[in-house]
Amino acid sequence: RRSDITVTSLAFLPQGRENLFVTASSTNSCVRLWDLRTAHNNRRGRPVLPLATTRQPDSHIKYRGFAVTSMALGGDGARLYTLCRDGTVYTYSTSHLVLGSAPELSLNNNRPRRTGGSDKEGLGPLYGFRHPRLQVATFYVKVGVRKATGDKPEMLAAGSADNCAVLFPTDERFLSNDQKTTTEDDFLPPMPSSATRSGLRRTYSGRVEDTIPIYQSGTPLVGGHVKEVSAVSWTADGELVTV
Repeated sequence: RRSDITVTSLAFLPQGRENLFVTASSTNSCVRLWDLRTAHNNRRGRPVLPLATTRQPDSHIKYRGFAVTSMALGGDGARLYTLCRDGTVYTYSTSHLVLGSAPELSLNNNRPRRTGGSDKEGLGPLYGFRHPRLQVATFYVKVGVRKATGDKPEMLAAGSADNCAVLFPTDERFLSNDQKTTTEDDFLPPMPSSATRSGLRRTYSGRVEDTIPIYQSGTPLVGGHVKEVSAVSWTADGELVTV
């Protein structure tokens, strides 16, 4: 029902599924899965529809939707991480972007869907990462993943309006219950005084229940910036660059 919807992020799936890509928008936290080979439908006058759309977190359905500013795939392509305007990095299983029978997700699938029809439903996020210093006030804030190489484990970095980048380890073997919270008194963290751009502010005074695990295992990198950290990028040697 909106005419100003913006696609904010796009990512192609890894080798073997490179014909598939995912998108996110400024409307909600849903991730849409597309097959590049169905573009011929447009030439025939048929609308090109996504293969599947993931379910929003239950807390968004009960309250309101929040947009996604950035996406990044894990090193092995099994996980998709989305940075959401509610100050959370949500983790999805790329194998469950389509629920039920999903031949489109099989490796080297050579049979694209040739007809239209409504898209299928995908699984919602498995869990999320959150930290008091992770504040997503604008669409400039991005997320990036370092692939595991040698003795360096996979690591996720996110920018923040709180003048720092925040790091999260992604190895699920070390995500403990000590780091997990299932409810949040403040669904959105308070806006920092240094955030000069207009952003979302919390207007809901009640408690919002999270129905998925939320891990508070992040580490802020403080002292490097005096303004919002937007872009983050990892070098080939595994060093982090923040802007």
